[in-house]
Amino acid sequence: MGENKMQSSGPYGGTSMGGGASNNSGAKKQQEMKLVLIGRQGVGKSCLMMQYISHCFEENHEPTFVEETSFTQRVVDGQPWRLQIIDTAGQEEFQYLVEQYFQSGHGFLAVFDLCNRESLEELQSVFKRVARSKDLLDEPSMHMHVPCVIVGNKNDLPSDLWQVTLEEEVHTFVRQYEFPFFQTSAKTPYNVEEAFECLIRETARKVFKTNSDSEKDGCGGSKGSKRKSKDHKGNQNKPQCVIS
Repeated sequence: MGENKMQSSGPYGGTSMGGGASNNSGAKKQQEMKLVLIGRQGVGKSCLMMQYISHCFEENHEPTFVEETSFTQRVVDGQPWRLQIIDTAGQEEFQYLVEQYFQSGHGFLAVFDLCNRESLEELQSVFKRVARSKDLLDEPSMHMHVPCVIVGNKNDLPSDLWQVTLEEEVHTFVRQYEFPFFQTSAKTPYNVEEAFECLIRETARKVFKTNSDSEKDGCGGSKGSKRKSKDHKGNQNKPQCVIS
């Protein structure tokens, strides 16, 4: 397995604190959380992980052919976490490893490419495999047990290149699974911190059973909210986070 420990500062990489928390984590003990990036090859999983941990973007990043694992530390809502972030390879010959990550992962960042409709459609089969690995009867019930955030990546590309429609295809898909949704850009880096922080909160709430001020939905908003934020062109027509 290829293990890539990207470091920006500290022993495990980036040490920026999510949720506006300070370095003082009080008496709370640091816990380990395993986050798994899922989705087809080429959607930008590695670039999202690199941007989140090292705050950098490689324009000509090579596709991930084997699993990459990176480590970082964050404090979210006063709770310190040591994060193990796994970027699963899209190659079929490594699927036996991917199944192990599905089984052992605490939370999942499900990534598709806004400019590739097939990458969104493929998430449905990935969710079936995750549900099966977690011994769930069907994938629509995943939201009750499995922390997951859906990410539409490459938001920085011109909208005329997009192959999916937000109001129809994406929102229909998100409503089916009832997971939070973010548009992101690993390049700019639009919503990268927000998406990962949302996933950490969801995982803390569903897996580690921690209580926080964001307990309503794990992402700091009421369920069903559709918050608007500016895209890279300054428009107001792209939702930042949707929880159906």
